[in-house]
Amino acid sequence: MMRYKREFQLFVYLLFMSVACSVPQRLLSQQPSQIPTISATPTPLTSFSLSPTDIIPPPLETPEAESHIGWHLVQRQHTTEKPELNFEMTALYPYIGGSDQEYIEWFNNLIDNMVQTEVDEMDLWVADAVPPDGIGMFSEIYFSLPSSQIWGSEEDFGDILENNAQIDAHQVLMSSGHDVLSVLFVNFFYLGGAHPGSYHWSLNYDFNSGQELTLGDLFIPGSPYLERIAEFCIPQLTEKLEFDIWEDGAVPTPENYQVWALTSSGVLIIFDEYQVAPYAAGPQQVIVPYEILSDIIHPQGPIGQLAADK
Repeated sequence: MMRYKREFQLFVYLLFMSVACSVPQRLLSQQPSQIPTISATPTPLTSFSLSPTDIIPPPLETPEAESHIGWHLVQRQHTTEKPELNFEMTALYPYIGGSDQEYIEWFNNLIDNMVQTEVDEMDLWVADAVPPDGIGMFSEIYFSLPSSQIWGSEEDFGDILENNAQIDAHQVLMSSGHDVLSVLFVNFFYLGGAHPGSYHWSLNYDFNSGQELTLGDLFIPGSPYLERIAEFCIPQLTEKLEFDIWEDGAVPTPENYQVWALTSSGVLIIFDEYQVAPYAAGPQQVIVPYEILSDIIHPQGPIGQLAADK
């Protein structure tokens, strides 16, 4: 595959460079779903309870039953080449077909806009980059589907989509209240310098409301969801990495927890390289179990079926 050819070229080049840091091979070989996963037995965290006067607001929008029936997901590819700069960009991204639902069109438009934004930003970066002799610059975007039941397993949908197959809606949606599709992207790039880089972003789309979800949409308004998630993530990261993490990158702020996705076992949080640890540690992920969030999950929200009995 093209990606592994790139990685081999980088390995040979970087082997002979005298730099202060080395390139971890696990970063060069990992797909988005292969970032080291941290799991642990849930422990009691920040408590939250409704007062007698609290009123839980209605969901974002009344769900439209079976709005996803009949559609399927395929993989598309965008390629940009700049021979004069020795640069090539490839973006793989999901696309939904087989339905004329308005919400499907909105989803596809969101994806198209995301890909175009990445293309535009890379154009700006490449214009200022200085490519080394003997190796080209590149940007390669991949995606995975954390909301699917087989995400993270050896039998993932990546190979299926790569062979121009299609996946039915029920195989990739998480349905624990609304029908939600979580897409996790990673941009793996090299624009010169000591080593390659990567960063992640995600799209969590609610097919019942036709809206892109924020992390706060999952929880009861006013609940300390960021604090609860951070209290779980920080000790797990410290235990996994075996050194004191850069806690500024994991304190309960929206910026630190903007890359997230729904999985069958919990809310996936991604911490990019340099966010909580040095580059050599690579990006990190934590899956926050639904059990420790159940008392603050909005009972009528996108994952309302996972809410604790009130």
